[in-house]
Amino acid sequence: MKFLKAYYHYYLLKCYGPIPIIDENLPVSASPEQVAVYRDKVDDVVTYVNDLILEALPDLPDYKDMVMSIEGGRVDKQIALAVRAEMLVMAASPLFNGNTEMAGLIDNRGTVLFNQTYDPEKWKIAADACKEAIEACHGAGKKLYTEIEPITVTQHPVFQLQTMLRQVVCERWNCELIWGGTNSQCRDRSYHSTPRVVRIDAGIINTISAQWAPTIKTVERFYTSNGVPMNEDKQWSKEGWYDKRYELRSEPSSGDEKYFVKEGQRTCYMHYNREPRFYASIGFDQGIYYGNGKNDFESCNYTNFLNLGWSGYQGGSSYSITGYAPKKMASYKNGVTNSTIAEPEYYPFPVIRLADLYLLYAEALNEYSGPSAEVYEYIDRIRERAGLEGVIDSWSKYSTDPSKPTTKEGLRNIIHDERTVEFAFESKRYWDIRRWKQIDTYNIQPQGWNIMGETPEDFYKLQNVAEVPVKVTVKDYFMPIRETNIITNKNLVQNYGW
Repeated sequence: MKFLKAYYHYYLLKCYGPIPIIDENLPVSASPEQVAVYRDKVDDVVTYVNDLILEALPDLPDYKDMVMSIEGGRVDKQIALAVRAEMLVMAASPLFNGNTEMAGLIDNRGTVLFNQTYDPEKWKIAADACKEAIEACHGAGKKLYTEIEPITVTQHPVFQLQTMLRQVVCERWNCELIWGGTNSQCRDRSYHSTPRVVRIDAGIINTISAQWAPTIKTVERFYTSNGVPMNEDKQWSKEGWYDKRYELRSEPSSGDEKYFVKEGQRTCYMHYNREPRFYASIGFDQGIYYGNGKNDFESCNYTNFLNLGWSGYQGGSSYSITGYAPKKMASYKNGVTNSTIAEPEYYPFPVIRLADLYLLYAEALNEYSGPSAEVYEYIDRIRERAGLEGVIDSWSKYSTDPSKPTTKEGLRNIIHDERTVEFAFESKRYWDIRRWKQIDTYNIQPQGWNIMGETPEDFYKLQNVAEVPVKVTVKDYFMPIRETNIITNKNLVQNYGW
């Protein structure tokens, strides 16, 4: 109960910024004056949540004492420490640490609700909390998931790696998962993530929908096969692949490319020579789709997102508006035929997994004291799992900016990119963009392919997918307080811009 009370305060803090600390229930007989609570300062809310989690720890079970088939999702010590670490990283981040843009948020007592002086020591506090949580998770047997699925042991290493990377999310209660959400609508999420890989009967066409549609911007964020961003890759620059990334390649897939793009088919330059997490996470036009009932290379399916293609627009509402699907969020074990779909494999949504703590720790260390061997180590653990070389080696060999990982600012950008790629579609980026104060990122108009194109030449044309141009501002860092609450309680002050 104490942990949940702390967690709900933390979640409201993420949504609204400074909130009233409700440490005691008000009696039903409370006067209007007693009910008219004030919003507390950000730092006070952080302290309250931190202290309450620490108070709850002694009475929480240890992960090793849990029976996951019965108690999966119940809060344990490792979950509590991980949430505390995440909260303290948020408190150290620019949105909450010396945010002068919120200087005007002052209540009728004259209290400034956001601290106005940046404190680097908050990053040290956050780093220590991350390390404590990591050590507790290691002590409970948590580790990065690297299991090779038995069904892939006779298959090409490409499919072994891709399937493992998908199962990081989709393998229920695996060794990396710290907190799994058991009420996460896995069935609908799987259906909305899965593209049709065969032409299916009209009666079930709206079930397998791929309506969850990654944008071009998301697809571009994944690294090249050399483990660096596309716009920094020396090979991509030399071969002209980056400048031509949206163009349809004239040469069809051949040779070892057949493990990624259907042999003999054509797709755009951007879909070749990408990192393993790209192929494990993104369903793209003409891309090989291992699984869905076909678990050997000779018979496995591929997608066709062209208009009237089996994966593409066929009327109604059952299609991806961008021409992409989030392959990562549906288990490879899900099955589909021309006339039947299997019930999707259940898995709890990954609220927090160990890779999250690793990158939060690396971020906090870098922000406090800059690049170090320890920062590289925790980033490289995740990159190694993804089949990539370490940060220093990748940038020194393949990047046009080889010194990037040696500066705090450069390594900060790398860590941001690594979080974006590693946690794509896991509901992390929304909160990361806000705490990093990068709201303008969302003003880049979402784009996809021309899904009405019936030929590759027509399909591979960029299109804006929002009918009304997207426009966000500083006010969108926080949600508005309901107007009726402001009217009822004169002591509340509305959030900036609302």
